[in-house]
Amino acid sequence: MLADMLLAASPAHPPAAVLAGRLHVVLVHFPIALVFSALMLEMVSAARGRGLSPAGVPCLALGALGAVAAAASGLLNANLEQGDPGPTLLTHRTLGLVAAGLAAIALICRLWLERSAATRAGPRLATRASLLLAAIGVGAAGHFGGSVTHGEQYLTGPLRDMLGIAPPAGPAPAPTRPAPVITAPASGDGGGAVDFAREVWPILDQWCIDCHGDAVRKGRLRLDSRAAVLAGGKNGPSIKPGDAAGSLFMKRILGEGGEPRMPLDEEPLTEDEIAALRRWIDAGAPWPSPAR
Repeated sequence: MLADMLLAASPAHPPAAVLAGRLHVVLVHFPIALVFSALMLEMVSAARGRGLSPAGVPCLALGALGAVAAAASGLLNANLEQGDPGPTLLTHRTLGLVAAGLAAIALICRLWLERSAATRAGPRLATRASLLLAAIGVGAAGHFGGSVTHGEQYLTGPLRDMLGIAPPAGPAPAPTRPAPVITAPASGDGGGAVDFAREVWPILDQWCIDCHGDAVRKGRLRLDSRAAVLAGGKNGPSIKPGDAAGSLFMKRILGEGGEPRMPLDEEPLTEDEIAALRRWIDAGAPWPSPAR
């Protein structure tokens, strides 16, 4: 809560804080490898009827520290750039925190065993069980993180195909997005009826939904339904039906007002795409229900 208040009071986030948050994508890979390595060493040692593996200590220590660092940078990134999380991102965040806690608990148990020179099977089993739970937590958090960036079926889809398991009931995974098909009006930006499904939704789907959809809601903004578009995000309503020039949505696409141009880190929209969005908003932002 205090972090949110401090960040909200600042007109611009400090670059160092933004960098620390974005390092999450780098830090998150270390605990996955290290915690699983520690688990594998303990499994081999247990299979051979030996005590706890000496090599597992540094792996677990670095893995636990990495998990805590990754969780901290992930929370910072979420506060700075993500806004309200969707269900997938929220699950990823929760599992990341749980995994970091379990890895720390496993490390504490392991160090306590070594310090107390305990040799009973019970304490060794507890240490290995906590390490197993930490590895499961890290793996699950990584899976949902991949789902946020690559889609729900990125990992489980090929695995089901390999094992011959039918996909769960529900809508099929979205196919690779085709390039938007834009039909420009006969003259100027203001003429011609707007075909939302053909002209507008493909643009939103290709360039906007990854960062402003159900899974990720940067700036607390969703652009996957008319109600969400009208509600807007932390900066207020994104569009003014009938007034494209006065709509924040168009200003961000055009890079006006000293703000970064959208879509961020992508090529600018084409003139035809911009014209289609402008005509759509000027026409009152119609959104036929079958579109989404």
